[in-house]
Amino acid sequence: FRSVKEPEPGNEDLRPLLKIQIVSDLVPMHIDPMFRNLVMNFRNTEVENNVRENIYQIQGFHFGVAADFNNTNILKQNNYNEFNGKNLSTKLTYGGAYSLNFGYDFNSRCGIQTEVLINTAKGQKFADVYNGMPVSRDISLKYDEVPVFFKYKMSNMSTLTGRPSVVNFIGGLEYGYLLSANENLMGTVSDITNRFNHNDISFVGGIEWDLYLGHHFFFALGMRGSYSLLDINAPGWKLEPGTGSTHNMIYGGNFGVNYLIN
Repeated sequence: FRSVKEPEPGNEDLRPLLKIQIVSDLVPMHIDPMFRNLVMNFRNTEVENNVRENIYQIQGFHFGVAADFNNTNILKQNNYNEFNGKNLSTKLTYGGAYSLNFGYDFNSRCGIQTEVLINTAKGQKFADVYNGMPVSRDISLKYDEVPVFFKYKMSNMSTLTGRPSVVNFIGGLEYGYLLSANENLMGTVSDITNRFNHNDISFVGGIEWDLYLGHHFFFALGMRGSYSLLDINAPGWKLEPGTGSTHNMIYGGNFGVNYLIN
């Protein structure tokens, strides 16, 4: 048995629940198995969950800053007959963004969050051989984006820090506004913003891990992906009928520092 610290002011109603917490690591492995099972069955997981949730109060508004690093793709990008209709091979393309985020955790199980991503870099690099000569074409897109998503949270106590550790499964929608679009064709850069729609809607999903350093500050580390639900090509620049449509797709990692107000 181990005594649990007194609840913080405002949570005095939890005092009866916090007097004693039974923990499995205090039951030696070498004792009689029947006695050990009896003790383990006596554990009150509901009390332990209440202790976890209420001592640290994973509830309230939070805000923070984050940085994203992504692999970016443009699916079915038109080459505008620049190589007589030849589809060039794609190369790995990377982009990043910085964001401000604001959210609310209803409890240790669910929450919502919105962000403002500034100058998100998207695009695609192409490289191939045409008529026996190496050719290249790079498309660079810049967006400001605002995602809104739901978070399903699996909260636990970290054995490393003794603080809450939360795994978040996220899903929602993201609005993007195109700021600029440039094409680098064999070293010649052109503004092609008019070839793309300014407005885009994407689905966003991923998994993130929150590690609390105290009652308020926590780090967030995760992986996300998004796929645009609309054709990003502007009227007059769409693919030939029957050949599909063009979409942004990105996936990558993010790291943030946040402050919980409770």
